[in-house]
Amino acid sequence: MKNLKHARHMAAADLDKMKGPLKKQRQRLLVSMDLDIADALVVQGRYRQAREILAKSPSEQAPGLLGLLNSDPAAYREQVINSDIY
Repeated sequence: MKNLKHARHMAAADLDKMKGPLKKQRQRLLVSMDLDIADALVVQGRYRQAREILAKSPSEQAPGLLGLLNSDPAAYREQVINSDIY
């Protein structure tokens, strides 16, 4: 979790100075990193914090993930644990 948050902070550091396609690419990266952080929080059982991130996320996936988290947090956790990323 610490490493994910640090990496996100570093990726966001110069965002305001970027323009054009590079800025859009970096914004997409940050949205993706937010979803990764939410997943890590779910694995840790920190559902409230994961909900906050998902509720704020502009990702198309966020509403579905938030719905799963609200209806069946254990299933969401299992989904993350069994994914190829972990």
